[in-house]
Amino acid sequence: MSRKAKANPKKPPSPHDMDSTALAARAEAELALSRHKEAIELYKELLKRERRPIWVEGLAACYAGRAHSLAAKGMLKEALVLWRNRRQICGKPLVEGPYLTWLMQAGERGEAMRLLADSSLPEAARAELETRLAATLLTLPQNTPLPDLPADSALLRHRPAALAALQAYGQGDWAALGECLQAIPFRSPYRDLKPLLKALALLTTDPAAATDRATEVIARLPADGPFERLAAALRCAVLPAGRWLTALHGLDEVGRQLVLDLKGCPDPLRPLLLELAKLGDHPNPGQFFDLLARHRRVLPEGMAANFCRQLLPHAANRQKSHTDIFGALPEVERSHLAAQAVEARGERGPATPHWRRMAELLGGNPEKKRHAALIWRRLSGMDLAALGEAGALLTDAIVCLERSVDLDPDQRDTQLRLIAEHRHAGALQHARARLDQALPRFPKDAELLLEAVRVALAGKAFKKAVGLAKRVLELDPINPKVRRLIGQAHFSHARKQIKAKNLPSARKELEAAAEWLRGSEDGATLNLLRALAGDDPASADTAIRDVVADLGGALLGGFHLALEAGRLGLDAAKLLKQGKVDLAATPAPATVVALARALEAAREMDTTLRDTTLRNALNPLRPALRRAAAGRYAESEQRLICEAWLRRKESELLRLYADAALKQRPRQPLFVYFKAMAQYANMPYRIPERMQYDLEDAAEAARAQGDRRTFQRIQDLLHPVESDSFYPEDEGDFVGGLMNDDPGAMFELLLHMGGEEALFSMARQAMGKKTFDALRKELGGNNKEFARALVEMMAQQARLGDVPAPAPRKPGPRKPSDINQRNLFDD
Repeated sequence: MSRKAKANPKKPPSPHDMDSTALAARAEAELALSRHKEAIELYKELLKRERRPIWVEGLAACYAGRAHSLAAKGMLKEALVLWRNRRQICGKPLVEGPYLTWLMQAGERGEAMRLLADSSLPEAARAELETRLAATLLTLPQNTPLPDLPADSALLRHRPAALAALQAYGQGDWAALGECLQAIPFRSPYRDLKPLLKALALLTTDPAAATDRATEVIARLPADGPFERLAAALRCAVLPAGRWLTALHGLDEVGRQLVLDLKGCPDPLRPLLLELAKLGDHPNPGQFFDLLARHRRVLPEGMAANFCRQLLPHAANRQKSHTDIFGALPEVERSHLAAQAVEARGERGPATPHWRRMAELLGGNPEKKRHAALIWRRLSGMDLAALGEAGALLTDAIVCLERSVDLDPDQRDTQLRLIAEHRHAGALQHARARLDQALPRFPKDAELLLEAVRVALAGKAFKKAVGLAKRVLELDPINPKVRRLIGQAHFSHARKQIKAKNLPSARKELEAAAEWLRGSEDGATLNLLRALAGDDPASADTAIRDVVADLGGALLGGFHLALEAGRLGLDAAKLLKQGKVDLAATPAPATVVALARALEAAREMDTTLRDTTLRNALNPLRPALRRAAAGRYAESEQRLICEAWLRRKESELLRLYADAALKQRPRQPLFVYFKAMAQYANMPYRIPERMQYDLEDAAEAARAQGDRRTFQRIQDLLHPVESDSFYPEDEGDFVGGLMNDDPGAMFELLLHMGGEEALFSMARQAMGKKTFDALRKELGGNNKEFARALVEMMAQQARLGDVPAPAPRKPGPRKPSDINQRNLFDD
C-alpha cells in the first residue's frame, strides 16, 4: 500500500449512498452497541425510503434508549422530548414506561394535569398518574381552579378528607385526625399520607413508640412515592441523637423546617443548627468554635463559653478569640487546657507540669480536694495496666500517691497501693504510719488487714502478723492469701533452724505451718522441708522423690529442690541427685507454663527472696528450658512465660522464647518488645536502626489494637527516661560493666543522657578543676566541640588506666516515665 493510501484511509460510505439492506444492517449494529444517536439518524433515513414495521420498531427502541441515557444524566426535559418524538414518529403510547416518573421529576405538573383530563388515557395509567399527583393537588393554593377531571375521579373525591387530615395534624387535634384518615380508602391516591401522618402524630404524643412505627411506615412506602419529601423528613426526625442533625442537611428547606418543628426547636436557634448540620459528622474544632461564638447570644447563658472552652485543647489558635469574647480564664482552667492541648497533640511529658499545677491549685480549695486527689492519683500511673502491680511505681509516682491520700484519705484503693509501695521499697516506717491512718477508717477491710500482715512480716513482727491474720480470718474464714502468708513465715523460720542445725525447732515450725497451709504445692514444700529436717537420711531420699512426683515431675520438682537448696545453702546438684530428677527429656509446654507461674508465686509469697536465688535455682534447668522454647504454645502461654523471664532478667531464655513466638506469630507487638528487651534492656542507646524501625511499627500496631500497655513499654524502651535504669537493682553493675567493656561508650552515654554540663562536671571531678580549666583553654572551641574532644581524650586515657571509672551510684529517686501521664483526661 502506498504512503498516500495510508495517509488517507477510505471513509465509510454515506447513508445516502448505501442500499437499504446495508443501511439496515448498519443501523442494527449501532443499536446493538447502544450508540442510539447514530442509530436514530440511520433509521430515519430508512423510513424516508420505506415505512417498514421492523424499521419503525428499531427507531422506537433508539428513541427509548437515548431518552433513558439522558434521564440518567439528569437531562429530564431532553428525555421527555425524545419520548414524545417516539410517540409522534413511531406511534407508540405516550403514557408508558418511565414517562410519568420523568414528568413529575421534571416538575411538569401542568402537562400531567392535562394528561389526566384526557379521556383516552388507560385506566392503569390514570390510577398511577392520580397517585403521583396526589401531593400536587394538596399543595395547590386556595381558589385555584382544579383540572377538568371526571366527577368520579378519586383524586377529587378524597381530596377534602386528605386536606382536613392535614389541617387536623397542624392544629394538634388528634381525634379529628383519626376521623379524617378513616375517610381515606385503602386504594385512594392519598393512601401513603395515612401512615405518614399517624407516625408524625406519634412523634408528639408518644415519641418512644414513634421510632418503631416510623421504621415500619418507611419500609412499606415506595422510594419515589408522591409524599417522599414528607417521608424523608420523618426518616430524619426519628434518627438517634447526633445523627438526625447531620441528615438534616440532606433535606430541602421545607423538610428542614418540618424536622425542626417536630424537634420543638425555637426559631432563634434554627440558624445555628442549620449551619452546624452543614459541618458534617466530624466538624473541624476551629470551625465549630467560630460557629458557637457567632451564635452565642441565642444559647443559654454560659453554654457557648463552656462548649468553646472544651474545644480549646483541639483548637489552640482560638485561645485569643476565647479571651476576647468570653474573658480571661482562671489559672486552674488555663493549666487544665494546657495539659489537654499537649495530650491532644500526642505528646507525653510536657503535659505533666500543667497537671501538677492544676492539682496544686485545686488542692487549696476545700471543695475541690477530691478532684485534686484524683489528678495526683492519675499522675502516679497507679491505674495504668503497665504499672498494675505493687512495686512497679517510681519514687516520684509514690510522692504523687502520698499527695493524693493526704487530700482524700477515704480512697481505700489508693491507701492500699501506697502502703504496698512503701513495703516493696523497704520503707516500713512509712508503711506503718499509713496503716495507722488507714485502719481506723477501714477497720473491717480484709485487703487492708492482709497488707498489714505483709508489713508486719516484712518487719519481723511475727506475733503481730499472726494476730492480724486472725482478724482477717474472722472477716473471711477461707482467705487463702493470709493463710499462705503466715504459713510461709513459719517456713522461713524453719529454714533458719535447718541452716543452724536446730532440727527439733525446725520441725516445730513446720507443724505450725501445717495448721495454716491448705494448697497442694505448699503441702509438697512442707514435705520437702520435713524430709530435710528429719533424722533418717534413707527415709529423706524417699520423701524427696515423692515430693518431686507430687510437684509434677522433673522440671517443676527440680526447680523447687534447687530453690530450697539455695535458701538453705545446700548443694543443688546433690539434692537433685537425691530426688532422682532426670532433666534429659524436653519438657512439655504445659510444664514450662507451670514453671513460669511457680516463679511468680515464689516471689509473691516470699518478698525476701533474692533474684539471684531464683536465677541459681533455674541454672540446672536451663538446657531443658532451651530445648522447650520451640514447643507449640498458645499465645497467652507465650506471654506469661516471656513476662516471667523478663521479670527475672533471664535475657537468654527471653530471647529464645520471643524468637519462637515471632516465628509462630510474626510481628506481634508484644513479642517484638520482648525480643528487644532480651538484647538491649540495659543498652537502649545501642538498639540497631533496623530494630528501632521494627519497634516503632510494633508500637503503632499495639496502639491500633488498643494494647496501651505494650505501646507504653515500647515507647519507654525507645525513649528511656533520663538518668534511669531499666533494672534499678543492677544500676551500679550496669555503669561499671559498661565502663569496663567500652569507656568511650560510657562517656558517650553520659554526654547523651546528662548533656555537656554533666560531662564537664564529671571531668572536673576526675582530673581536678585546675587541669580541667587549662585543658578547656587549650582545646578552645564551643561547648559542643570541646565536649566531643573531651570524650575522645578521656576514653583513650580510661583504656590506658589513667582515668578512674565513675563510682557506681546507688539507685535514687526515679523520674516517672512520661507515658504514664498520657491521655489522663478526656472531655
